[in-house]
Amino acid sequence: DAQAAGWLPMPEQRVTRFYEVWGLFKFAEWPGCIDWGAFPLQAPNLAALFIVVAFGSCMDIAAIQAQFSRELDFNRELELIGVSNAIVGAAGVGFTGSYIFSQTLFNLKFGAGGPLTGAMIVAGELAMFALPTSPVQFIPNFFFGGLMLWLGVDIMHDWLVASWGKLRRVEYIIIWVTLVMVTRYGLEAGILIGIACAMSVFAFEYSKLSVTCFNVAPSRSSYMRTFRQRLVLDHLSSNMVAVSLSGYIFFGSATTLSDKALLIADLLLRGLVAAIGRRRRAVPGGNGAR
Repeated sequence: DAQAAGWLPMPEQRVTRFYEVWGLFKFAEWPGCIDWGAFPLQAPNLAALFIVVAFGSCMDIAAIQAQFSRELDFNRELELIGVSNAIVGAAGVGFTGSYIFSQTLFNLKFGAGGPLTGAMIVAGELAMFALPTSPVQFIPNFFFGGLMLWLGVDIMHDWLVASWGKLRRVEYIIIWVTLVMVTRYGLEAGILIGIACAMSVFAFEYSKLSVTCFNVAPSRSSYMRTFRQRLVLDHLSSNMVAVSLSGYIFFGSATTLSDKALLIADLLLRGLVAAIGRRRRAVPGGNGAR
């Protein structure tokens, strides 16, 4: 009755063995059964999927690190995610994925962070995969609808409500712009527009070079010089400076840096010319012959 009323999924028509999934690839007919023309059409989806998984994985690791006492190796964690996805993709029986940071933090909170936890999860997943019938058909349909609704509301609350006050105003606006663009133009176009907005803000902010990024200070190198060379350097030390740069240097800030460097060089040159002039006038009976 529950299935007839739509509360439960209808039973499967036939029992499917787990090893039959590889029959869908039709290895005996390779490569003639492959539609090579579909690959270019999937390129935008693959690029968007790569960006989403990579960005999501970085955020997951950062969320775990924020609650974890020991420092994590981000590169190692990302390599682990990449290798895992590569194995799943090569096996042809799974989807891309990353850490479930909420479950990870839950396990760490209760002291279940050892390898045994991972082994039990793997064993459970393999057992579910090997079952002849899908356990989904015994779960009410409204459970999945409620779960998706709860996840969507929770994620939207975290990013659209709870992030207010934690992010800068421009970053918060970019989140809303990305959401609106994804809703209006689709996932791929929305993500690209959001990335373009973030890149534009980054370029604009770093093009406004602050004084903390351009420091001028008197400096002498550590190179060992002769006595006469040191005398000359001591005499000209007031006209020698070192410029310390920090931050990102690109086309937006290169012009500003160049203008400041040329201005400093011009001031130093004028000071040097004035010093040479005073030196020549100080030489008795000479007009600069020395």
